[in-house]
Amino acid sequence: ANPRHEIKTGQDDGVSRGKAAKEGLSGIVESYRRRNAALLVRLQSQSSKDVSVVVGNAHLYWNPGYEYVKLSQAHYYCHRVNEFADKIVGDGSSAKPAILVCGDLNSKPRSIVHEYFTKGVVDARRVAPWYHFYDEVEEARQLTTEMNLLS
Repeated sequence: ANPRHEIKTGQDDGVSRGKAAKEGLSGIVESYRRRNAALLVRLQSQSSKDVSVVVGNAHLYWNPGYEYVKLSQAHYYCHRVNEFADKIVGDGSSAKPAILVCGDLNSKPRSIVHEYFTKGVVDARRVAPWYHFYDEVEEARQLTTEMNLLS
């Protein structure tokens, strides 16, 4: 392993590291191990089976030093909400349900997570700690991933 490409957070978030240490996880991989949750429910009209709403409620990671983790959680959350809504259509409903996304996003206005939820597209390089370790600027440009809000 090239030591220039190792990423160590150096921060303790209070989450037990015992299991991660035993599994040999460190650095960037370990930083994604969080105890956060989301709940998805379908609310269906009693008068019409085709009228329903999917409500998602999530709690994203709290630490402001881990914006890349929160952004990944937000993207995964939106993907799963959309997948859940699509499954309702696949189960016989003729219309895709309305979607309401809410929760404790632990993000301030103008943060990348807030921008993701309000604009739908962000440049993840802004918060990716590994982005700054590439040897070639051109290689880094080619590895840019825009995260599109699933709709």
